[in-house]
Amino acid sequence: MGTISKIVMDNHSWCYPACVQCHRKTDIQTGPFTCGCGKENNQPVLRVEVMVTQNNKSSKFLLWDRECAELIGETADDVNRVKIEDGDLDLNASPQALDKLLGHVLAFKVRIQSKLKNAVVLRYSKDLDLINAVLERLPDSEACSKIDPSNVDCNNATHAECLTMIRLRDCL
Repeated sequence: MGTISKIVMDNHSWCYPACVQCHRKTDIQTGPFTCGCGKENNQPVLRVEVMVTQNNKSSKFLLWDRECAELIGETADDVNRVKIEDGDLDLNASPQALDKLLGHVLAFKVRIQSKLKNAVVLRYSKDLDLINAVLERLPDSEACSKIDPSNVDCNNATHAECLTMIRLRDCL
């Protein structure tokens, strides 16, 4: 359970290219290549690392195209393509479209990659009932963390803004 709080800028980039099959990082930026796993790739797929925070503790989570597409309506590849088309070739600057990831409160199912010091997101959910169920199971969950959507008027807010308002109101 956590909130996406930051786009990680490791190695001076907001993303990294990977094999579409095994998801291993590759140095190939564009074009066909054969991954170390032996799989042929037409093009590397971009992955985005985000910082997820809960109770003042943070962890790096790796988002796949599916999660990016579901959360912001675009894959990391689409975001990068638009960035390049707009003439912005600087990988040191995170594209504005990724800012839409920030503030999402989600329940995550992850696979820990201790060697890489990150967690791969296998599934996530925006479902408030599931988020609250996860919060109830966490032994160190703050009392104000439980989310009650009836406490706040979210008519003109995005999902992430609404959850943030609920959380702030419940903590006051």
